[in-house]
This record gives sequence, C-alpha cells and structure tokens, in this order.
Amino acid sequence: MVSWRGLVGKLIEKRKVNVSVKKSELKSKVVDKNKENKVVLFLWGEGNTYGQVWEDFGDENNHSKFVGEVSNGKPNGHGTTTFPDGRKHVGEYKNGQISGQGTLTYPDGGKYVGEWKNGEKWNGTEYDKKGNIKHKSKNGNKCWTC
Repeated sequence: MVSWRGLVGKLIEKRKVNVSVKKSELKSKVVDKNKENKVVLFLWGEGNTYGQVWEDFGDENNHSKFVGEVSNGKPNGHGTTTFPDGRKHVGEYKNGQISGQGTLTYPDGGKYVGEWKNGEKWNGTEYDKKGNIKHKSKNGNKCWTC
C-alpha cells in the first residue's frame, strides 16, 4: 500500500502536508516549512473584496501574500500581508479581511496604526515617514481635529 503522506510530500515542493485521520475523516493542512504552524496564501482577483479569492499559490510580484493563521481557506486570526506595491500589514484578520488591530506600513515609511473594520481603516492614526501625524480615523472617517 502506498503512503498518502509520502506521495503528497514528494509532489508538493517546499511544502509539508500534515495529515491526521480521525474516525475515517481525512484532514490536511498545508504548512510552509520555513514558518511553523503558519499558512501561506495569495490573493487573486480585482477590487476591494468582491471577486477576490485566497489561494495557496501565486506570485509575490503580482499577488498579495498572506502568512499567518487561516480558517476555512481565509486569513483568520493574526498574520502578515505583503502587497505587490510594497505595503505591508501586520495584525488581525477576520473572514479573509483585515479586521481588528493592525499596522499598515507604506513603502515611503509612513504608516497607519489602529483598528480596522471589514478591510477599512476604522479608528486609528496615519503617520508620515518622520512619525508626524497626518490625520486620524474615527468610525471609518478621516478627521483632523479628533
């Protein structure tokens, strides 16, 4: 009999497949060898949410790359997304979207630090590359006096 684990391990380059069988159910989890217990996903599609799909394959030059906790094939929990344009988000995700506390760093050194809701900046502060406050966000709206 051929070992399923051995066969899959040989077929998937640079990845390790952990398999557990419980009560005749076969479950698998793809784990990047370099980041123990973290899944790597790439975002496919255009737009802000609709029409986008997270996949376990992609090209870092063309697709946003997520490394972190996943549930139901989508980012859920803590993780890091690196975008093709050089931005990087480190923080919380819910159902495939940035949601909760996090920091988005821009290629020029500026950043947004604060709360996100359904992929949108919610309550936080935007800084320039020198650390000066540019503006704040309150309940999803930019404000300069709040």
